[in-house]
Amino acid sequence: MGKLMGKIAVLVVLAGAVIAQASVVHAATEVVRLPANNAFAVAVLNDPETNNTTFVFVSRVIEGTGPAVSSMFFVTTTPEGETISGSAVLPQSAFQVSSTTASLDVDLNEITVDNLVGEIPENGVISIDWATVGVQRTAGNVKFDMENGQALIVGVRTDAPAEVSGTIFGAPLVGDDTNSNISVVRSAVIIITRN
Repeated sequence: MGKLMGKIAVLVVLAGAVIAQASVVHAATEVVRLPANNAFAVAVLNDPETNNTTFVFVSRVIEGTGPAVSSMFFVTTTPEGETISGSAVLPQSAFQVSSTTASLDVDLNEITVDNLVGEIPENGVISIDWATVGVQRTAGNVKFDMENGQALIVGVRTDAPAEVSGTIFGAPLVGDDTNSNISVVRSAVIIITRN
């Protein structure tokens, strides 16, 4: 029994030494490891009559055990030709998203808007609904080579073109929405390494 315990102790020490060496090598090349559990909805509309473009990007990020944080960036042109843009962290209930639908309902006059260009109209409501028209699911590993390293995304992602409807500042969203989409990344890890 004593010899067996001695052999087990030696194996544990050897395994610990190998693991310690491997972790030192791994830590020397890994720059950052980011858990990814995010969702994005993008609305891009080009009005063929006025040539005005509306762009709204909304994201939801879930980190650890904390609550989801949703934020948005927008750029639009009013019927009067004024460009308005800005970004904001959204209230919890303002953005709802799944892999097939999303909705944004927010009054910009009731929240803090950062990086504001232009003036938010009296009707500061942005209300948009997304509905997907097809889904592409990607699972496994995707590697991007960069000049001094790599980015590796491991997990499951869905991307789907979406039809968009709604209003911005009281005016209906009008135009071609072929560049609008919903993207959801679930249970993924993004690993950045350097050479």
